[in-house]
Amino acid sequence: MRIVSFQVDTLVGPFTRLGALWKDCVLDLNFACAARLAAHGRPAAQKLADTLLPPDAVAFLELGGSALDEARLALEFVSGQIDSQSTPAGPRGERIVHGAGIVKLLPPLQPRSLRDFFAYEDHALQAASRSGSQLSEKWYEHP
Repeated sequence: MRIVSFQVDTLVGPFTRLGALWKDCVLDLNFACAARLAAHGRPAAQKLADTLLPPDAVAFLELGGSALDEARLALEFVSGQIDSQSTPAGPRGERIVHGAGIVKLLPPLQPRSLRDFFAYEDHALQAASRSGSQLSEKWYEHP
């Protein structure tokens, strides 16, 4: 399974979602999970899916193997729906399967913050002194 982040346009603007490349499409894993849970009679399926298989790649990675297991189950569920000739949809009618040309693939991760402590001279000097070396002159030459 190839996990991707993708952007989909909606009536209220673009949304970034977690997906999987599947056949010639992009599968929305969170909505597929919610559809699977709803099909099994689970109450508040979307809320539960947001916990088990979040629509955000960083949150997905933070959950580790359990989220990956949910992603596999979601993919199997959608495969079964397609094989039975029904069009899979989320519990509130959300689109689960997107044509590759409909969505925009994004970098796999959008970190919540990016910190570069080494950009500051004092931090770089401290790091060099902790390792018992001096700060290279090249540090001053490169932005």
